[in-house]
Amino acid sequence: MPRPWHGGRAVRVFMGPMEVAGYYAALRRGLAELGVPCVLLDEARSAHGYHTDDPSLAVRLLRAAAARTERAAARGPRAVAAASKLESVTRLLVFLYLAARCDAFIYSYGGTITFYPALELRLLRHLGRRIVFVYHGNDSRLPYLGHPRLTTARGGTLAECLTYTTTLRDKLRLVERYADVIVTNPYSAHLHARRAVNWQVIGIPFPAPSDEESAPPARGDGRVRVLHSPSDPEMKGTDRVRLAVESLVARGRPIDYVEITGRPHAEVIAEIRRCDIVVDQLYSDTPMAGFATEAAAYGRPAVIGSYIGPHLAPFVPPASMPPVALCNPEDLEHALDALVTDRDLREDLGRRAREWVIRERAPRVVASRYLRLLRGDIPPEWTFDPQDVQYVHGLASEEFVRRWVRALVAHGGADALQLDENPGARDRLLAFAGLDVGDGDRSRARRDLPDSAEVAP
Repeated sequence: MPRPWHGGRAVRVFMGPMEVAGYYAALRRGLAELGVPCVLLDEARSAHGYHTDDPSLAVRLLRAAAARTERAAARGPRAVAAASKLESVTRLLVFLYLAARCDAFIYSYGGTITFYPALELRLLRHLGRRIVFVYHGNDSRLPYLGHPRLTTARGGTLAECLTYTTTLRDKLRLVERYADVIVTNPYSAHLHARRAVNWQVIGIPFPAPSDEESAPPARGDGRVRVLHSPSDPEMKGTDRVRLAVESLVARGRPIDYVEITGRPHAEVIAEIRRCDIVVDQLYSDTPMAGFATEAAAYGRPAVIGSYIGPHLAPFVPPASMPPVALCNPEDLEHALDALVTDRDLREDLGRRAREWVIRERAPRVVASRYLRLLRGDIPPEWTFDPQDVQYVHGLASEEFVRRWVRALVAHGGADALQLDENPGARDRLLAFAGLDVGDGDRSRARRDLPDSAEVAP
């Protein structure tokens, strides 16, 4: 298959169809520094203000078509159907234009440009374009290992869980058939069926601010400002974060606790600059996600609750391990207290975290790793087999995962977990949920599940 990456000429990269917390805006910046032009499509035009505007005609046409379909909803089903057909044609024409102009396609969040992903990917393969899919969490993680739609607040049902899982599995199989490279987090890769590039090694691109911008706040009253900014309070364990802070305050710790959610990115950055410590989340399946990366770039230490501690070694090499206060969720209060009561400790951790982000996650550095993926120059140690992942906690509390696994198996047998292609993960999940791996559940036929929210576990 012809590849354009060795001819010495300039290449062009497409990235999209959506931005993920500024990831692709930063990656575009890094690629531009390396002389690689990009077309960045953010269909949703992020409400959080990640500055992903791309003036290209292709992006403007797609956004206009999507907006037309959205507006048609107010005029009834016929208007929606007509607008959807026009949007479908627009997407197809834009894709053909991009397929002719771009040498590589970096797809974000499991999406594609057209409404016909199989046709789209097949044509790109035929044209010899390099295809890379990058997964960020909910776009590949098993829903019952932690998904916002299945939280108590949203009343997720078993029927919805099965639908999400089946849809996700089918999308992954299609992608795995055509993609040259898949980048994903090992700790959420249980549903993948082929070898992938380790997202932990590639990293999150983020441009570090100047020393002046990252200077710690001048505070002479001895107070310690702790910031928590959850995208989804239930999934991030915000209730337990609050309890830990309240307990420390009751013990006389001089904490000013600040919590913000759903705010523009600029406001989040402003709060990071004003704080001394950030608490990222309680159940992370990565040692440094986006919010913690932003805090580290400004020299602020992050406390991160996670169950992945015993599972770091196979997938997070020393160079990829960020300086953070990573702790078991049960130890959150102790980890936070250590930073609150020791100024030298927190300032040292913040300084080392900033140095690490500048060295390992500068946009140019991460972009250079992507160029290696695009050229097919992938070191074996960058890849992993999903069959080797031992971690089964997901991005949620142990109670959440056990409850959903037990409910799924009770209604449809172990087949309902949809892990026949990864039997090791299936058996580990059964054992984690306290179910007998050798019982007859696995062979039971799945029963039809009602659509009612009353079946939520």
